[in-house]
Amino acid sequence: YPLGISGFVARWARERGAQPAFRERCDDAAGGWRTLDWDGFEQQMLAVAAGLLALGLGQRRPLMILAGNSIAHAVIVAAAEHVGIATVPVSLAHAAATADPAALRAMCELVEPGAVFVDSGLRTAAALQAIALPAERVIALHDAGPGQLPWSALLASAPTPRRQAAIDAARARIDAQTDIARIFFTSGSTGVPKAVPISYDGVAAQIANALYFHQAWADAPMVLLDWLPWSHVFGGLGTLCRVFALGGTYCVDDGRPQPGSFARTVRNLREIAPTIYASVPAAFALLVPELERDAAFAKAFFSRLRYAGYGGASLPRDLWQRFQAAAQHAIGQSIVFVSAFGATETGGGALQYSEAGDDIGNIGIPNPGVAVKLVPLDGDD
Repeated sequence: YPLGISGFVARWARERGAQPAFRERCDDAAGGWRTLDWDGFEQQMLAVAAGLLALGLGQRRPLMILAGNSIAHAVIVAAAEHVGIATVPVSLAHAAATADPAALRAMCELVEPGAVFVDSGLRTAAALQAIALPAERVIALHDAGPGQLPWSALLASAPTPRRQAAIDAARARIDAQTDIARIFFTSGSTGVPKAVPISYDGVAAQIANALYFHQAWADAPMVLLDWLPWSHVFGGLGTLCRVFALGGTYCVDDGRPQPGSFARTVRNLREIAPTIYASVPAAFALLVPELERDAAFAKAFFSRLRYAGYGGASLPRDLWQRFQAAAQHAIGQSIVFVSAFGATETGGGALQYSEAGDDIGNIGIPNPGVAVKLVPLDGDD
């Protein structure tokens, strides 16, 4: 496979240049969709890669990311990975004004970032104090403060022949077995969040899983709408690997699977009919009543849906049945609606089930190259 997710970009720019790669809601009054196609993605990725190298980033000076899911976030992750710069995505919860700065300082002491990418130089001021990097080491998508590097300036780092040579040389130096592509932090539910390094070979394993799992639906580009934060390994590695490996379209969902926020997800789904929709059971508990209530919405939602998946918790059987009944009513057939099993501490999926079934709870069999060992639990034989 190509080296990392960025290794697929040139192919899709060549074969699907005008197809949207990423879409996000605009923050203006109209609230339309901002789109970056694969051709534009390649151009931005190379420009940003050149700018990151100029900052002196690398394996020993990784890039910390304290930002939500966005087109720019996707570009900077791919750009860094393309030239051997490890990225460290951190939950936005650590940027909240009420967050304990000690946790963020502990993360910085552990990974020693050479720069940080933030959504807003103003809104993350308190977090930036905890990170304690010089202003010129702060890349701000919006509201760059004094001395900080605006995102627009990084995009302007057009790859001249000299800069392209630096990009090519940096990529040639990557050792897939030993070099780190990502460093994820666990949730910290058992104490201080732990840093989990993912090598380029680890990324390749997730790419292989995505290509194997989705081979039955690879005849057409996937379209997905997803909210899972990219600071989470399943969102920032598993889901992104799907899109890059299969040349799909990722629509950033600004909703959340909770009352008061899920209306935005429904709004997005009314405008974007996904080919794949995966989320936590709480999202389906909110989605199913909408599908049952609004026949037009259900028909649009199921119009090209080929796979639905859930994870993170068990799904009630009646919810699964109601989802399938809504599909039967809307399009006259059931949907492959399954689950999987993985470990956030080791890089994502391990077991997956990809065929239509008549019940819930089947997590499938190990992916190629994965071995699963069963051990007793609480004294059970």
